[in-house]
Amino acid sequence: MPQYGKLFDTTEEALSINDAFDSLFTVSPNPSSNVFNLTFKNTINKLTIELLSLNGKPVKKVNISNTNKARVDISNLSKGMHILKVNSDDKLSIEKVIKIQLHSKH
Repeated sequence: MPQYGKLFDTTEEALSINDAFDSLFTVSPNPSSNVFNLTFKNTINKLTIELLSLNGKPVKKVNISNTNKARVDISNLSKGMHILKVNSDDKLSIEKVIKIQLHSKH
């Protein structure tokens, strides 16, 4: 089941509680061993995706323009929980994602 990003508007307009929790995008699969796919409800003009370690250290950054889908390769990241920080057209969303290690069969 996809995980839904929680939406935070970074503009100075006041938001209702419902506005603050509208789903901006889905992340799948989560957990994943190699890639996270993000699908947005609308086309995003300016998109920045960052993956952070749990202590806040940036481990990956992707910039994309004019899209409603993004693919983030996580194959080189360490296994465990990471923070997915998505800034899309001045809207900030933060989600927990999990990198898993698949065991190879011998």
